[in-house]
Amino acid sequence: MAAVGSIHAPRWGRSLHRPATPARRVMAFASVLAVSAILVASRELGWHRLGLHLALSWPILVAGFGASEIMGIHLEFRRDAYTLTFSEVPTIIGLIALPPAYVVLARFLGAGLALVFHRRQTGVKLAFNLASFSLEVAVAAVVYHAVLGHGGVLSPLGWLAAAAAAVTFDVINSVTVPIAVALYRGASASMSWRSVAVAGGVFALTNTSLALIVAIVLAQSRLAGAILAPVAAVLYVFTRAHASLRQRYANLQVLYDFTRKVSASGTGEAMVVAMLEETRTVLRAEMAELFLVSESEPRPLRTVLTEGGLKTSYVEPGDERFALETRVMTGAAAVVVGRSTVSFEERRCLDQRGLRDVIVAPLRLDDNVMGSLVVGNRLGDVSTFDQEDSRLFQALADLAAVALEKGRLIDQLRQEAVEKEYQALHDSLTGLPNRTMFHRTIDAALAARTEHDEPVAVMLMDLDHFKDVNDTLGHHSGDSLLKEIGARLAATLGMRGMVSRLGGDEFGILLPAADAEVAQAVAGELRVALEQPLSLGDLSLEVGTSVGIALAPDHGDVGTLLLQRADVAMYAAKASNGIELYVADADQNSPRRLTLLGELRRAIDHDELVVYYQPKANIRTGRVVGVEALVRWNHPRHGILPPGEFIPAAEHSGLMAPLTRYVLEASLAQASQWHARGLELGMAVNLPVRSLLESGLPVEIKRILDRAGVDPKLLTLEITESTLMMDPPRAIAVLGRLADLGVKLAIDDFGTGYSSLSYLKSLPVTELKIDRSFVSCMTTDPKDAAIVRSTTELGHNLGLDVVAEGVEDWNTWQRLLLDHVDIAQGYLLNKPVPAAELETWLADWKPYGAEPEEAGKVISILTHSAR
Repeated sequence: MAAVGSIHAPRWGRSLHRPATPARRVMAFASVLAVSAILVASRELGWHRLGLHLALSWPILVAGFGASEIMGIHLEFRRDAYTLTFSEVPTIIGLIALPPAYVVLARFLGAGLALVFHRRQTGVKLAFNLASFSLEVAVAAVVYHAVLGHGGVLSPLGWLAAAAAAVTFDVINSVTVPIAVALYRGASASMSWRSVAVAGGVFALTNTSLALIVAIVLAQSRLAGAILAPVAAVLYVFTRAHASLRQRYANLQVLYDFTRKVSASGTGEAMVVAMLEETRTVLRAEMAELFLVSESEPRPLRTVLTEGGLKTSYVEPGDERFALETRVMTGAAAVVVGRSTVSFEERRCLDQRGLRDVIVAPLRLDDNVMGSLVVGNRLGDVSTFDQEDSRLFQALADLAAVALEKGRLIDQLRQEAVEKEYQALHDSLTGLPNRTMFHRTIDAALAARTEHDEPVAVMLMDLDHFKDVNDTLGHHSGDSLLKEIGARLAATLGMRGMVSRLGGDEFGILLPAADAEVAQAVAGELRVALEQPLSLGDLSLEVGTSVGIALAPDHGDVGTLLLQRADVAMYAAKASNGIELYVADADQNSPRRLTLLGELRRAIDHDELVVYYQPKANIRTGRVVGVEALVRWNHPRHGILPPGEFIPAAEHSGLMAPLTRYVLEASLAQASQWHARGLELGMAVNLPVRSLLESGLPVEIKRILDRAGVDPKLLTLEITESTLMMDPPRAIAVLGRLADLGVKLAIDDFGTGYSSLSYLKSLPVTELKIDRSFVSCMTTDPKDAAIVRSTTELGHNLGLDVVAEGVEDWNTWQRLLLDHVDIAQGYLLNKPVPAAELETWLADWKPYGAEPEEAGKVISILTHSAR
């Protein structure tokens, strides 16, 4: 046997779909082979040289060559097909019995008829094979007669000549085919041509032996040739059986390689590409398709791999072009549609998709079918898809189903790991990075800063009075508010840094490469963004913030230290109601502040808190008409502490309610004592948000008034605009009940918030207090003066008394008198002092530093000049 003539490269036979250049290269090569064969046959071979008389006619030799091609054994390995034929047998017998030129012509005609009518070869491939066949026989004949010389054809020298001719035959085949494939494909075939040549050489020597046996038997007797028929048949059957076993072994290797390569490709698209590429290679097909169905998506997902690349699309339900896929998934069995199919429906389905043949196998996993795997357009023209291919393909489909499920599980595990990592580093409510992520990012920014020597700013932002929102409107409302605040902060900051929710109502902001000026400017932007009213259902809320800033390396080069110092600056900002940069002096109080937080409740229970009083006077007469109660803490170790050191702690620890109750009880008790001594002074007390929105507040106020024996008209409750806007309907209802008690109501810090005038006209308030930020500069800033004047006019038009805070000099007093403000409060009168000191001051108080008569004259003059 010999390895001959037909290696079907995976991209041959489709020249109409390829550029012309490769085909022309192969055709030129075939022309060279044909010319060489003609030259060798015409110059080196004769037409009249006779060999051994075997009574073998030339037509029988032609038929022998045709039969050898038809009965060839086809071996397939991945995308290449290799055909082993018995063509050496008629070649050797022909060289023994006929002139060499007749043998060349017989090979050309016999093989040509088999290639055209059996294998249906055309074009470049047919031309190459015929030229190659002719050259193989011509050169083999030259070698045969050169080695034989004048020896006997059946002598040992004749045997050697036959073997040399057969090997030459095989060598030419092993050389020309790879060259043609390389010319067409630009690369060699996937199987090692050395192994093909070795296997072909063994096959050639076996065929030579068979040919010599046939020649010897026919030389002895023609009838003896009959006994060779069953031997040849058995030999052919065993050869095919061996080839089948070899093919099965190759298929096992294919399955192993398929599993290994798909598993090594990873998951997702990479795995799908590897799966389809391997499937296309193994079945030697132009296209491979993955057809997947899902319960969540009514349209199947189709992923196709061709020479043009990977394409993915959805298939509309009922598309007739994919009827085979639907049929296979329903029946859960593979379907093979060959090129010679007679089914009209199958052929129409293939024609609509430009396919010649196809195999469709279900993707089975346990009892479920998740889709189908498809290959189409078998490469080459030796064969079409058959049942043997179907069995191999179904095994690949089963492996593919397992791989897909494994990939899905791996992707799911990875997704879960990603989600868990995300959850571990992000706040579940706002979606912002959490404290852990904030610390990591600070550390990374500090590491980068050491390389570029740029400052890093760490800011801590705290919402003012946020606890009151939770206490009065519920935690659900507080959560909704935090979501909107987080989104607004992130949108305002953008790509300049990172916003993180550290917990509760605290937010951290990191600004890489930002100095103090930049950090303060950004902090101002963030505060302005939150000053715009925030929507909470039907409510429109204003949220105040305090921002503390620490810088690296000025304030530290470790993330935890920067956060601690930003926290110190933030509490300083609460006292100043704004933005503060870390100052070392303020940090000295930080440990004390933590200690004070734990001691505050004890201070309330043990009467360590004291109430100071700041006088309020009528601007026209200078007479003191009331006082504002302001709490201080008489700490046993630290002495008198201002409210800025413990009020923020009370707001965060839930102690504002008992603290407010203490101030009300103490101040009204003092008012009762003054009334008993004939000193009737109005008493003003600040009311926090949480207290105002409690429905039981009016009852509590009445109880305290009754216990103190104070007329309700002497009590003025001061509330801020932001307090009113937290929940206007509820606030108005509570204020209405307080007004029914006879208590006076004042809006404190008016002009610094975003209160609605429509609500203002509905409130049962009796007094407006203009914030000190406008009053203190009104003599030097025309805009502040205009605000004071317009606010006063607004208050009077609404029937309200107008109080000016922050009056610290005589010029301001005169200007307020000209603007017809009713009451003044500030250091020009007196700072907040204990009750005993206030009584002493009242005894010595002379309005405007003169006798009462003289003061009256001054006021009269001022009033006259104002008119």
